[in-house]
Parts: sequence; structure tokens; C-alpha cells
Amino acid sequence: MSDDESAVESEDDLEDLFHKRRCTDIPCCLVFVLALGALVAMLVYGAIYGDAKKLNHGLDGQGRQCGVHSDVVERPLLYFCPVVTSSGEHTVNLDDPVCVSECPSPGAYVAAASAGCAVPEAYPTTQIGSRYCLPSGSDEAVARRQVEQGMRDTAAEIFTVLIRIGKGWRVLLLAVVLACVMGYLFLFMLKTVASCIIWFCALVGLAAFLLLGAFLWVQSEDATEWATTYKVLAIVSWVASLLVALLICCCRQEVKLSTKCMGQAAVVIWRMPILLLSPLLKAIIKTVLFLLLAAGFIHLLATGDVSGRGRERHLDLSGPQKTMLVAYAFIALWVLAYVSALYQFSIAYATAKYFCASIENGRKAVPACSVCEGVRMGLWYHSGSLAFGSSLIAALELLQRLLEWVEKKSMEAGELNKVITCCISTLLCCCRCLEGVIQFINKNVYIDIALTSKNFCSALQSIAKIMIDHGAAMAILNGATCIFQVVGMAAITASCGLLSAWLLSADKYQDVTSTSYIPNPGYAIALSAFLSFLVAWSFMAIFDVTSDTLLICFAEDMTQSGGAKHGQHNQDLKMIYEEAQERAREMQATEASSEDEGHPHPKNRFVFPAPDPSYGPQSYRRHLCWIPWNTVISPDHAKDPSLQDGIPCLWFPAPKAATVILFFHANAEDLGMSFAILKHMRDQFKVNVLAAEYPGYGLLHHVEPSEDGVCEVALTTFRFLVDVLGVRYSQIVLFGRSLGSGPAVFLASQFPVGGLILVSAFSSIRAAVESIAGRFFAMAFRERFPNHKTIANVSCSTLFIHGESDGLIPVEHSVKLFKRCRARKLLVTPPDMEHNSNLFGDASFLAIPAIHFFGFPGYYTSTPPRLPASMFETPDRRLRLAGQVQQEGGARPFLCDCLAKRDQHSLDAGFARPADGVDNITICLYKDTSDEVELVGEEAKERLKKMAEEALLEKQAVSHVQAEGDLGEGELEWREEPGPGQVQSGAELPKQDGPAPL
Repeated sequence: MSDDESAVESEDDLEDLFHKRRCTDIPCCLVFVLALGALVAMLVYGAIYGDAKKLNHGLDGQGRQCGVHSDVVERPLLYFCPVVTSSGEHTVNLDDPVCVSECPSPGAYVAAASAGCAVPEAYPTTQIGSRYCLPSGSDEAVARRQVEQGMRDTAAEIFTVLIRIGKGWRVLLLAVVLACVMGYLFLFMLKTVASCIIWFCALVGLAAFLLLGAFLWVQSEDATEWATTYKVLAIVSWVASLLVALLICCCRQEVKLSTKCMGQAAVVIWRMPILLLSPLLKAIIKTVLFLLLAAGFIHLLATGDVSGRGRERHLDLSGPQKTMLVAYAFIALWVLAYVSALYQFSIAYATAKYFCASIENGRKAVPACSVCEGVRMGLWYHSGSLAFGSSLIAALELLQRLLEWVEKKSMEAGELNKVITCCISTLLCCCRCLEGVIQFINKNVYIDIALTSKNFCSALQSIAKIMIDHGAAMAILNGATCIFQVVGMAAITASCGLLSAWLLSADKYQDVTSTSYIPNPGYAIALSAFLSFLVAWSFMAIFDVTSDTLLICFAEDMTQSGGAKHGQHNQDLKMIYEEAQERAREMQATEASSEDEGHPHPKNRFVFPAPDPSYGPQSYRRHLCWIPWNTVISPDHAKDPSLQDGIPCLWFPAPKAATVILFFHANAEDLGMSFAILKHMRDQFKVNVLAAEYPGYGLLHHVEPSEDGVCEVALTTFRFLVDVLGVRYSQIVLFGRSLGSGPAVFLASQFPVGGLILVSAFSSIRAAVESIAGRFFAMAFRERFPNHKTIANVSCSTLFIHGESDGLIPVEHSVKLFKRCRARKLLVTPPDMEHNSNLFGDASFLAIPAIHFFGFPGYYTSTPPRLPASMFETPDRRLRLAGQVQQEGGARPFLCDCLAKRDQHSLDAGFARPADGVDNITICLYKDTSDEVELVGEEAKERLKKMAEEALLEKQAVSHVQAEGDLGEGELEWREEPGPGQVQSGAELPKQDGPAPL
């Protein structure tokens, strides 16, 4: 099988998205498995050689650890011996405690005497945990405060606050339940009344935050001790309400689009309700894993040696033990990050499966438990990719913990100056920022892996291309979904916080004599709002991942070389995406119009490096002509007063030649620089040559160059040849050099032209930039002129010419296009030809291959295409002539605006819809711009048949004319069918005389 045949087969058998799985990043998977083995080994080592009592049990005055040292293994409690000062005050000796088996009580003071205290009299104590005996009597209050101050830390204070808040657990539980109910309610409203859901959420959130702030401020007037706490919470509530109001005011235009996006996500979630349980399952699994890994870290830490006396404690670790602790911490963080990655992948897999599913009986045929299948696929096929992405997160988190530990220890020792503090804080900020970026990238990469089964790096490259090609539209859609998420979380959080504040103001929690008394309900209200926020965030996170997956699936589907396969089953999503894309174009157009004239964007300048104009309006008087802008193809340019002259073109007629070469020049030259080669081409091939100028070049230098602008010019000149000059498709040969290969391939993929010549072509703009400046720089460019995709739709004979000495665009670009082309083709690679070589400097470059392959000059005709003389006049004189012709009732030699005609002879039919029959039907036929015939009734029908028969002679048949229904209803219709010796658009043309295709 030849290379071109294998290329065609690979395109025909293009692997469909999603359905075929393969293992990815196997080396990373093996490393992760080895890391898990090392983690288990360290857990076993810590369990065998580590004693957790060494980290929390006290040390007596002799340095022996209570309950650990062999001498005091049966006395695990630390007791502080009593001391009576000279003033008779009862206190304790904090520096010389003793180990006891049980804490002394009023009935058992003898234990103190036998423990080794100098004062045999003991005092009543209370056992705290299984470690300390603290004074409990009123006479020992001072001693108790001393002991507590010596043991006090932030964790103990937080524990005290949590104990107080725990008395209102019923309120907290009710807030969480209400948050879940509101989440499901929003989901239901998205499916039923989606048009008003965001406004409803915004109103609820705004009102709830305002009421909550007012309630807390009123409470602060009555609470003297906790007034500051209430006022701070009230101000926070009012600020939140202000943010919600600003969000709605600034983004009100995106509300409709946000509703549509979230509506699509709601459809997926309703189809697979288990998605809503996945955040809870993830939280449970990660909590259990965290507790197990934390216990293992404590035991591993306990393998060190503890020394000290009294309140002093030192943990000594050897070098290998420190290395083991760092490795354990990294692997533990890696495991936790892997669980999060698997969670994101499973949701993305379920959503991608929904996207790729076909519609059966009016709904998507997708199992409700696709999330479970996603977990299995992630574990079995993509553990390596998930492990690679999660290892990056684990490394950054470990670095942050180490920096925080260094900062804390240095501050405790007083060795940290302000410069070092600033440096550490900067590094921490950079790590957190980088972690957020990597988490965003990983989420999107996991989505692409779930869809295409690529490895991590390939998926990252695909996501980067999607972001560049479709980034503007996706940013608009992501911003729209962000509005819903913020408003939804605000509504749930504020509502639950307001309810908690109202319930906690009851006497049950305010009465000092009540067992449920809470001294400061502000903490409970804050915790209630926080828990509600977590519940709301879990709901909105599902919406976020689901909507992002749908968008990336749609974008990935469009980028496939075989074309989108699943768009027909996702029409609603397609409409949403097209709306966002249209908004993105409007924003880009607005931004482009605001730029200073003559100062295009640097990246645009790199793609379109237009030189200074090399010609003027008075140049080339016999060849420079002006083709009017078409109001259908280029409505903006057609209405622009500064562009009323039209498109500058160079026309080189050849006597009696029927063939026309439509030439598109390179990106670093204009028509003036191409004049000599165009003239030589006409003289050498004996064919007509027409070349058009691009926006931003030559006499159009004041217009911003763009891909759309170049294609509009190409399509306008092409339709001028066909519709105005009457040139048949088969008589047009498209010629594109370098940048000109883009519009040439674009036209050849749309119309059955006679041939295509590509000289020094590129596979795409991004690939060309990559060849020049490298892959990293190319990622900053969005895809333009994707010749490697559109070349597959070309059906005409195609000649590829690319010099092997081309140092700008490597010959591999043309080789790639040659392999993807499915038509009759020839590839010529002259060894001495460079990118800017004179094409006629050596006959082997262009002349011999083109004449041999296409048989130039081709057919002669007695009626060659002719341009009206007025098109060669200066713009002012041409406008005056056009005005005179219009006043005299003549036809204007301008390009007609009817692109919807199915024939290429400017046949236009206008149907009236009378009520009384066929005699009143009027059909206007335009054979050319100077011949207008108005026919009525049966005469019109007969004339139409006659014109159809004449069209057969022009190789574009209208061989079947039929009337459906009542002619009086204006239902007349004709359709095209291939005539003798003719092929349909898209079919392979018969081979011509010439060399056999390679």
C-alpha cells in the first residue's frame, strides 16, 4: 500500500472519540505503584518501631517519659508536685513533675508521697486525657492557671470553641440539610424554569445577606461581651450582598448565556443523579485516607528519640529518618491528590460518555452509573496520567508545608529578619498561585484524557490548542457559568446563615442556666454559613466540571480531521457555543477597531508581514482593475466608505484562452511585487491570469489583515469569475504560493475547480510558526488556514511544488498535504529551489511540471472572458461612469449579490405568489450582466427548460426541471444532476494525460 493510500485509510478509519481505550503513561503508573509500596513499607516500619506515646506523654524531673520508660511504664500520668510558698500560697513545681499511675483525689493522696515529691501532701486533681493531672480544687486555682498557661496553644483554644459550638449541633445539621434541599431545588428549577433561576438566586442571596447583616447588627447592641464579633459578621454580610449586586449589574448581559450553559449541565446531572453523590463520597474517602495517613506519619515520627525534663521536650531525628519523613509526606500528599484527580476524571468520563452517546427515543442512551464506570476506567487505563498530574500538586503542597515549617521555626527561635520573611512569603504566594494554575490545567487535561484516551502530555497539547483556537468563546462560556456558581453559592450560604442566626437567638441558646447555652453564637453562625457554603460549593463544582467537560468535548470534536461526529446529537450545545463564538468575534472586532491605525497586533504582524505598498492607483493602467465588494460575502467592507473602490486586482488576458489562473500571492509581497511573475505566467502558459490583493497589503494597506479578510477576498474574486465573467468551474485553476495556499485550498475544498497549484505551501499557520520559531512560541498562535484538514475535501487535480532548500517552510509541510490529498496529485521537490526563488528562473521549478500535469494552455474559445473597460479606470472616473450607466438604464458591471444560486451562470429566478394561477408567475433570467429577460407564465417555464438545455453544453447541467404542487403557489423548483462527462463536487476527477500520480 502506498503512502497516500495509507493516509486515506487512516482518515477514513479515523478513531472515534471516547469509545476506544488504551493505557496511558505506563512508566508513571509503575512509579506510582512503587511509591505505594514504599508507603506501605514505611507504615509497617512506623507501626513496629514507633510509639505514639513518646509524642504526647510528659517527662518527669529525671527525664523519664511517663508510660514509656521502663522504670515508669506503669505510671503514664504526669503529676506536678505541690509547693507552698513563704507567703502560704499553694502552687506547683512545673520544672520537677513526677509520673503517677493515677491522679490524686481527695480520698487518695498517698500516691503523691510514694511518687517522690518533696511535699507528701497532695492536692485534688483532674485527669486530662491520658497524660496530665491538673489541679481541680479552689485553693489550687493559681496552680491550675500556671499549668494551663504552660500547656496552652492554639489547638487547645480551637478545641474549646468547638465544644461550645457543638451545643448547637441541631442548628448546624438543619443548615446542612437546608443547603442540600436548596441545591436540589436549584437543579429542579434549572430544568423547569431556567430563564429566571439566576435572577431568583440573586434576589434570594441579596435579600438574605442584607437581612443577616441587619440581624447581627441588632444583636450586637444587646451583647456587650461579643458585640465586636457580631458587628464584624454583619459587615461581612453586607459586603457579600454588595458583591452579589455588582456581579449582577456588571454581568447582566451574560445571564441568558449562563442559564443556557447551566441548563445543559443540569440535563446531564438529571440523567445521571449519582453525580450529586460523588462530592460526598469523595469527602468521606479523603477524610478516612487523611486520618490513616496522619496516624502513620505520627508513628513514623515517633521512631525518633525524645529527650527533655519537665516541660521541655526535644525530638531528635537522624538523617535517614528525616528523609523517610519527607518521602512519606510527599507520597501521602500524592495519594490524596490522586483521589481528587480520579474524582475529576470519573465525572469527566460520565459527562463525555453522555456527550458521545446517541439519541434513542428522544433521550441520550447513557447508563445512570457512568461515574462508577469512570472510576474503573481511570484506575485500569489512566492511573499513570492521573498519577503524573497529581504528583505536580503533591510536590507544590509539600514545598509549601516545608516553607511554612521553616518560617515557624525561625520565628520561634527569633532568627528570622524581615528580608527573609518577605522572601519566604513571596515563595509561598508563588507556590499557591502556581498550584491553582496547575489544578486548572489538570482538570482540563483529565477531561481530554477521559474523552480521547491520550497520555498526559498529548492531552495537555490538545487542551492548549483548544484554548488558543476556541479560547475566546470558552472564556465567555466559563465566565457565564461562573455567574451562576457565585450567585447560587451566595443564595444558599446567606439563606442558611440567616436561618441559623434566627434559631440561635432563641432562649434555649441564650439563657445562661440552659444546658445548651452558647456564650458567643457568632462562631456557631459563622460555622453554619461555612458548612452551607461547602455544600453549595459541592453542587456548583459538579456544575462546573460538567459544563467544562461538555465545552471541551464539543471543541475537541470540532478539531478532529474527519470533522465533528457528535454535533448532531448535541444541537443545543452547538447553538450555545456558536452564540459564544459570535460574541467573541464581536469583542475581537471591537478590540481591533480600537487599535491605532497602522499598528496591528504583533502576532498578527508576524502572520501578515505586509510590506510597504509597491504600487499606486495609477500603476499598471492596462492591468490594474477593481472588483467590487460583495454585500453578501463582505457586508462590512461593502458598506465602508473608505473601501468603495473595491478590491485591487491584476488581470492578464490571453487571446482566445478559456482557462483562468486565479493567483494568491505570498505574505511578504503585494500585487506590485508579483507583477513580473504574473505576466510571465500568462506568456508561458498562454492562459488568463487574475490576482487579487489581500486586506492590509498594497492599496488595501489601511485595512486590518486577517484570515477571514483573505478568504472573503478570495471568495469574492472567485464568484466574480463565475457569476459575472461566466467562467466555468472546470476552467479555473487556483494558484497559491506560501500564504496564498490558504485561500487557494479553501476555495478548492468548496468548489469543483479545474485544478490547484500549491507552491511552498504550509500545513497550517501554527505549524509554519512552529517550524520557524519553535513549538513553545507556536502555542501562542491560534490555528489559521488549516490546510492539513481542508485538503482532504479537495477533488480537483493538485500539483504540489516545494523546494528541498526551503529554509523557511520545510518541505515536510507539502509532503503532509500530499499524503492527505485524495485527488489526482503530483509532488515536485526541486533540490535547488528555495522559498523565495524565482519560479521561472528554472524551468523545472514550475513551467515543466505545470504544463505536463495540466496540459496548458488547454482549450481555446472564441469568447474568452473579458472584463468591462470601466473596471480598469481610476476609482473616481469609474464611479462617474457607473453613475452614467445607471442613469441611462444600463446594467452595472458589478458583481451580483446572489450567492445562493445553484448554477454558475448567474441564473436568478424570482417567484411571485399570486392567488389566481400560473399566468401571473414572473421569472427573471440573467445570462450575464447586460442581458435581462422578463418572462411570464408558461413562456417562463419553457424558457427555463431551454436555458437548462443550454446549460448542459457548459458542463454544469440542469438536466431535470420539475414543478411540484400548484404552479400558482410558486413551488417551481429545479435541481442539478451530472451531465455527460461531468462529475459531482467532491468526487475524484478522471485522470488527464500526463505523468502517473505518485
